[in-house]
Amino acid sequence: MQAFAINTKQVPILQVLSNKDLHKGIEASFSILSEEKSLDIRLKNIIILAKPQNNDLMFINEGIITKIGEITQVPPSTKDIERAIANGRPSPKEKFRYNYTFQVDKLLQKNNLLSDLQYSLTAVDNHKVPQSHFYQQYRKLQKNDYDTIVNGWVYASRTAFGKLVNAIPRKNKLEFMLQAMDKFDTIDFKSIPLLEGLDFLYEYINSRILSRGKLLVETNKLIHNKLNKQLPADEIGFIDPVTGTTNNLNTQATIFDQLFALEKKADLKSVLNEAIKQNPEVQDHFTRIFNKQTWPIDLRQ
Repeated sequence: MQAFAINTKQVPILQVLSNKDLHKGIEASFSILSEEKSLDIRLKNIIILAKPQNNDLMFINEGIITKIGEITQVPPSTKDIERAIANGRPSPKEKFRYNYTFQVDKLLQKNNLLSDLQYSLTAVDNHKVPQSHFYQQYRKLQKNDYDTIVNGWVYASRTAFGKLVNAIPRKNKLEFMLQAMDKFDTIDFKSIPLLEGLDFLYEYINSRILSRGKLLVETNKLIHNKLNKQLPADEIGFIDPVTGTTNNLNTQATIFDQLFALEKKADLKSVLNEAIKQNPEVQDHFTRIFNKQTWPIDLRQ
């Protein structure tokens, strides 16, 4: 079995198809334009259509290649040649248009956003812009990633860890990594179970971020309640001595207030443990797949 993800934005003919048209059994055609003299896509290969949605990507359906059409040559246009010469670049090569027909097998509706699955896919390591892994017209999918997408499987512990750690500022991530290296006596974390790392991440966020948030909230209340007549309470802020940027105290306190309100509604640890308890075989499956990969900490942001 070979599967491919097709980006509908990069394959324009697919843009005219709406979700409601792509029901089970319908056939549609698409073309891929490439300089390659042959492509890996073959008859009866599986394809998954991936549709850009705002800053996300939605996997909308799974289908199978039922027909391969004639390959046509596409010479470079006069405009492209003139533009290349003007910019001192080599003349563009001719391209080939590969034509395919596929039949929709099923719609994908469970956990079908890339933001749901980015920490469950081995192909994704840029967690700041996970869509970048699917920018091209098509991408070959490994079987594990194919299974994850079509089943909507989520690696709960890795997703919780990744979303938490990559939501904190880069300076905090670096500090957390240094403290984790010291605690676990490792430099790559590959041998440290994610749940242990997650427990340590909870401790770090509570001690280094939430505790400061509580201080910000109480300071903001004090200024509004006691010093409002003497100071412009909504305009007070603090300056980062390194970057020189100014942060408004009231804005920061409001953000932490919202965070604490969410924390009271649902305990993340309990939600995660329940998700693992309900799907132990899925979590075991992912543990085997990611057992040689380090923690998903993205230092690009």
